[in-house]
Amino acid sequence: MVKIEKVREEFPGNMTFYMAEEKDFSAGQFAMTWLPGTDEKPIALIPNWKKFALNIESKGLATKKMSGQKAGDKF
Repeated sequence: MVKIEKVREEFPGNMTFYMAEEKDFSAGQFAMTWLPGTDEKPIALIPNWKKFALNIESKGLATKKMSGQKAGDKF
């Protein structure tokens, strides 16, 4: 699991999660993102210098739970 460093609401129901871990990846790659007890979802990796971010739009049960995460929580 990876710690969330910062969270920014882009607009109602859409959150960007800035992660505390460095990751090498290429354009088009995604991470299977999940919370314990919840379904997993493929979320595109967004470059954030050497680290990465995830943008999640609250649509279904899993993404609504994910969107409720705060800085310091983990995915």
